[in-house]
Amino acid sequence: MARIQKHNEKVAETRDAERQDEAIPMYQKWAATIRDYAEQISDPEVKGVAVQMADAADEVTEREIQFLGKPAPGQSREQHVQESTDQIVAAGRKVKDAEAKLQSRCPVGSSNTEL
Repeated sequence: MARIQKHNEKVAETRDAERQDEAIPMYQKWAATIRDYAEQISDPEVKGVAVQMADAADEVTEREIQFLGKPAPGQSREQHVQESTDQIVAAGRKVKDAEAKLQSRCPVGSSNTEL
């Protein structure tokens, strides 16, 4: 049983390393794109919401990095995965909340170039 668990942990570490190589740059690019967009907004209120969204996207990136890391001492892999997943979901919710605020202020197809 211990040998199987050791094998499963090794497979998980390999998978996580591959995922990190692909996912982290994607999340970093996504957060940078949102931040670049926020810098171009002239309306201070809308800009503030866009910056909140960019900050939340950065948090998703940080949480993803934590997810791919090793469990804390005394923490099982399953506990680590569950806790990290909960943190990613919470950060993702912040992105969605900011996105909803932006969409209410900047409807798709709006002709207002200041937003």
